[in-house]
Amino acid sequence: MRVIRNSIRLFDPTHFEFREFLLSKIGSDGRLPYWAKCLCFSAALYSIGILANFASNTLLPQAGGEVKPAYLADYFFMVLCTVMGCALAFLISTLRKLDDSLMQVSKRIGISSTSDDAKRLSEFFSYIQQWMPSGDRFFQKPRFWYYLDTVGGALLGALIACYVSVYPQTVFWGSIRFTVSAIYYVFFGAVLTYVIGAVIFASMGSVKAIRRYCKEFITQDRVVALNPDKLGGLRPLGQFSLGLDIAFALPSFVMFSYLAQGYPINQPLVILLLVLYTIALVVIFFVPLGAAHGSMLAAKEKAYDQIHQVFNEINSKMSTKNKEFDFKQIKALKETYFMYEKVSKMAVWPLNIDTVFKFLATSSFPIVGSIIVDYISKAF
Repeated sequence: MRVIRNSIRLFDPTHFEFREFLLSKIGSDGRLPYWAKCLCFSAALYSIGILANFASNTLLPQAGGEVKPAYLADYFFMVLCTVMGCALAFLISTLRKLDDSLMQVSKRIGISSTSDDAKRLSEFFSYIQQWMPSGDRFFQKPRFWYYLDTVGGALLGALIACYVSVYPQTVFWGSIRFTVSAIYYVFFGAVLTYVIGAVIFASMGSVKAIRRYCKEFITQDRVVALNPDKLGGLRPLGQFSLGLDIAFALPSFVMFSYLAQGYPINQPLVILLLVLYTIALVVIFFVPLGAAHGSMLAAKEKAYDQIHQVFNEINSKMSTKNKEFDFKQIKALKETYFMYEKVSKMAVWPLNIDTVFKFLATSSFPIVGSIIVDYISKAF
């Protein structure tokens, strides 16, 4: 357990049991809260670029100059730095709520009501706190996959940045001829893909933790079909999944800044990226909830069977020959219909109407936002 702002965290996906150089540093609160660290991190990256481009004389646009765009006029890059800090802060905020979401569900469906269940729950949190070790070999350990995602991603990002610096379509501030700013451009490419790798690793670990929790604890016997929230008591899982989806939708603003510079949206590559992005947001939203879907569906069918059994018993008593109607049986029949209506309204995904609408708005945000930005850029 870790103490963060005087609260005990059973599991924090932004902290690891091995040496990690990014999320464990900026994902915890110290003198500065984590969100301030994220914004300072992106601001520091941009500020280093100011110094590098000042040294290369590519900081400001020059009259008749061939550098297009200069560093301060490259709004795409400015938006990229800003969005990286904001998205990272929002993602960390979402991931830090994972243990609280699981504990809320545990209380609502009564997992911690017995000593055996409480012991199993404690063992579960101890297990995922070690990032779910899957074997003794190095390539099976979490640290191997973390370094593969981050260091491997950084090398790939640096290589891509090198290619763009050497073979640009136009001369820009990161071109190879401007040595200091070109080095910074490659450095930024490596840092960006390192951050992406760390985000993917932490997010996949959280999704894996939720799915394992659902498989171990959320059975059809645990899901309460008549729970007042109409979600079997699993509403916190849907809220967490929505937060994760919003965090991954925020980078859409980078695409918007690209289109705002006058680039057409009807390019095949842009259309393909928007479609793939939307599909990815849908997958990110539903994958954590998939393990709970089966149990909720089975619990609803079980409740239907129980209600039908009660109905058959009442109906058989009422249809007995030479017997007057019993108003108690009629009242019981009425209550059976009431229960049937309540069960029929139970969702088979841990999602209410509010969460569904927010998900639809989030998943369609890249496409709808791009169309709006493209229209405005053409109009003005």
